[in-house]
Amino acid sequence: MRPALAAVIAVALAAGGCNGLGPSGGPAAVDWIDRVDLILNSPAMVDWDGRDGPDGVSVRLYLYQIDRGKVRTVVGNGIFEFFLYEGIVSSAAVDDPPFHRWRFTAEQMREYLVADKYRLWCHPLVLQWGDHAPAAANITVVARYTTPGGAAVHSAPVSAAMGAE
Repeated sequence: MRPALAAVIAVALAAGGCNGLGPSGGPAAVDWIDRVDLILNSPAMVDWDGRDGPDGVSVRLYLYQIDRGKVRTVVGNGIFEFFLYEGIVSSAAVDDPPFHRWRFTAEQMREYLVADKYRLWCHPLVLQWGDHAPAAANITVVARYTTPGGAAVHSAPVSAAMGAE
């Protein structure tokens, strides 16, 4: 991994979460993305209804573009998808049918765009599963960005215990 990319990713991972700094308009959207990072917020599981069990998972999505050694967080102009799998799965499972799938357009994802405390652009959101709740003790979430031309970039899978807080 390039040192510059490793430094940006380390800062993003160290960030406690995206805050309300919110950009005024934000950066221009780009078509190509070199890397997608998905991070679980803390707490990862969210419960709105007060009944037993979580109602969704809280995540942050970072998109990176690398140009002549410069790494920057960017906003994508393509399609965003999140896949939830029951259990702990590897990268090889991203082609398996997911337990749940969320799909967002670039315009929908812009509504979630904020700058984190390190001024990196990110998309914090809660993926709600409603009545279709996972029954497994653990879940795994993978993000995929698809360019307008059809090329796809996946995040690494991230897993959490359903009772994790």
